[in-house]
Amino acid sequence: MATATTELPKVRTKEPRKLKWSIPRWSRARDLRKLAPIVFGVGPIVRIVGVSIIVGVAICVGVKLAIPQIQLGFAWKALFAIPALFAYLGVWFLIHLLVPGQVKINEKYISHSTGQSGWRVNLADIESSRLIVFSPDYIRLIIRANGKVRKLAVPSTADLQLLIAILSSTVVFDKRRQFAAARSLVDTARSSENAGEIG
Repeated sequence: MATATTELPKVRTKEPRKLKWSIPRWSRARDLRKLAPIVFGVGPIVRIVGVSIIVGVAICVGVKLAIPQIQLGFAWKALFAIPALFAYLGVWFLIHLLVPGQVKINEKYISHSTGQSGWRVNLADIESSRLIVFSPDYIRLIIRANGKVRKLAVPSTADLQLLIAILSSTVVFDKRRQFAAARSLVDTARSSENAGEIG
């Protein structure tokens, strides 16, 4: 006699909540604008070239005194290392601008990675978090964890509701009106400067 089998209902597992986004270009460009004068400004270039020449000459003199018979006719080629250094920094700037960093948030941690560098913070270690909305395309997430403050740019395509749900302690600040007013003042000032130059 055949016995009837009863199929048990399938238990639907809760999908883990997670977010992932690329750092917006406006944030990367802003960071590079701050770093460019520090690295490629006239003062830093003069200091780097000057120190490199002084150190190179000191090394050559020291080696010649220690080993008089050595020939250092090739030493002038070391000068190529200086433009090579700035070329390397230029390539790094370009890669940083074109290849965005990645942000990952789940129910356990939040991480940020750019190339071979990055950081990771457990949600349990977050002391406070703020989501500041300046405009639909200009949003920042600021978290404080382990005594450090970290700022992340948030793209307009990110699910802010899910972000707030994962980071339940997040306080949202709406700065759109103040930001629009400040931007209007800046645009007005620029227009006045341009009008003055034309006149």
